[in-house]
This record gives sequence, structure tokens and C-alpha cells, in this order.
Amino acid sequence: MTDLEILSEFIAKAKRSTFAKSGEKAESSRVGSRDYLCQEGNLTYRDSYFGRVYDIGQEIVWEGDVPIWAMNYMGGMKEEYRHLSKDTFRFLRECLAQVDSSKPFRGPPSYKRDNFEYTNRADGDVTRFSGTERIFFEGEDIYERIYHGGLILI
Repeated sequence: MTDLEILSEFIAKAKRSTFAKSGEKAESSRVGSRDYLCQEGNLTYRDSYFGRVYDIGQEIVWEGDVPIWAMNYMGGMKEEYRHLSKDTFRFLRECLAQVDSSKPFRGPPSYKRDNFEYTNRADGDVTRFSGTERIFFEGEDIYERIYHGGLILI
């Protein structure tokens, strides 16, 4: 098993170099999915999701051919604020680019730019965690995502 610190650093690096960076998409792993892929040494990270404005997805890390870590997530724009989705997701990428290896799940606890504010409440550590992130625009709650995950023990 990979050392937890190495695993956490790899997850954070993979997230910063894929969706947060608007990185190149990988070949779809399932019909209709959008995927991102990052490989380093014997570790592979894949983020695979369905949907756009409101989506559901899963991130998995493999050590060789063995899955060792995963995170599931679901959420997105509230329907009445869908017209703000382009700017909101641009702001979200800024937030996710700040992922830290101490809690490599989503973005920082809080971040503000212009009329946007991001909050992320995460409980646990890389072995087992859950959380909720929100985005506010001019004080209105316009986006919400829940997530959970941890180590996969075989």
C-alpha cells in the first residue's frame, strides 16, 4: 500500500492537473461519461462523471491494477441559477486548483472573488471523509455538491 502522504500528494496533484486546469479529457470509460486521467509512476487517477450543470461522478486511484482510494460526488447548479453556470464553473475551477494535500478532496475551506464565494466543509482525512461545498453569488446559494470517500481495503 502506498504511504498515505504520497497518496494524498498524488491526489491533490492529479486534481490540479485535470478538471481544475481544464485539462485534456481522457477516453470515456463508460457510455456517456466525461473522464480525466492522470498517471505518475505506478499510480493512476481517473475522474469520471455524468452530466454538466448538475452531475454525479467518481474519482478512483489505482496502485498498479489495484483500486486503493475513491471519492463519489453529486451536485451542481440550482436550477433557478442555471444561467450563471459558465461563470460559476470557471470560479469553481479556481477553487479546485487550490486543493491541498492535507485534505485532497475538493477546494479550500473558503475562497472569495468578486461576487462569488466558495465554502467547503470537509470532515475526516484521506482514509475516510465526507463533505459539502457551496458557491454563493451576491449572497445567494447557487451551487451545492456533496462528496464522500476514502481508502478501498481489499
